[in-house]
Amino acid sequence: DPSTHPFITESGPVPSAEIPERIRRNRDSSAAGTNLYWSIELDGVFVGYVALHGADASISALSYATRPAWRRQGIAREALEAICQSCRSGSPSKDLVARTHEKNTPSAELLLQLGFGEIGTVDTPQGRRREFKLLAAQQADEVGR
Repeated sequence: DPSTHPFITESGPVPSAEIPERIRRNRDSSAAGTNLYWSIELDGVFVGYVALHGADASISALSYATRPAWRRQGIAREALEAICQSCRSGSPSKDLVARTHEKNTPSAELLLQLGFGEIGTVDTPQGRRREFKLLAAQQADEVGR
């Protein structure tokens, strides 16, 4: 989607010819437990995805996107809440981080509402990003007060 790719990568949309190979690599890393990918579908229509990168590491990175027609309807929130709950109840030493494009205010607001705290900005191969870390449930309650 031309309106989405600037928030994910500065290099532009993935060329159609590269998509099958990318899907194969994602499936392979999911099967290995390195990265986990979930499609978000409604009535058989692909509306977005959620991914957990470094799922087998002490620090995992969350990524997600929804197609424009399905944004701001709570779809990403529902998927992210499930992953955050799973990470909080899993290993207490596991950290979950997420990065957003510095101009993607709705995504940053969603992360804050889900109990992430903003920890700074980083330069990545995809451009400058705001970085967030999932706070422990108790910390998130205190921040929300």
